[in-house]
Amino acid sequence: IIGSCFSSCSNLEKVTLPSSLVVINYSAFQNCHSLKEINLPSSLITIESNAFCGCSSLEEILIPNSVINMGLMCFAKCYSLKKVNLPYSIQTITNHLFSDCKNLESIEIPYSVVTIEQSAFEHCISLKVLEIPKSVVEIGNSAFASCSSLKTINFKGNVKVRKIGENAFSGCNSLRVVLIPDSVTEIDNY
Repeated sequence: IIGSCFSSCSNLEKVTLPSSLVVINYSAFQNCHSLKEINLPSSLITIESNAFCGCSSLEEILIPNSVINMGLMCFAKCYSLKKVNLPYSIQTITNHLFSDCKNLESIEIPYSVVTIEQSAFEHCISLKVLEIPKSVVEIGNSAFASCSSLKTINFKGNVKVRKIGENAFSGCNSLRVVLIPDSVTEIDNY
């Protein structure tokens, strides 16, 4: 699907994609405010930047395990998004991937993820519990900043996190207890 192909189609509610689709290009469905349902095929490998950014009616998305690349801000500003299943094939949760998903209640970070980049979940104000798998080595700047309902952060297994970036958890006003693993060698400012 070519970049910006369906961008700002404000009445588009449902999309059925072909089983042969490999790439959803940049901004393909950006700002389709009425989009509620889209089924991503198991042939899909890449979702480029801003592909679904601003799809404010989208409540749930199942990303197939075939997806190995997701660009910046793919699902940012999907205000109604409550549930996401991330594929076990991704290694990086990119910058602003889910930022401003105000109704996102839970996210399962797969064991394949090594890096959670800058502002990946910033302003996800309904996120309450976070489990960081042992595969994660770095948590980027502002990765979970302003997740004001976040109460618990669990580092699972034999944790390898070495760096927690600047402002990674700033504004997480509900956070009660954090046990920083021994593997951490650097915590940036603020």
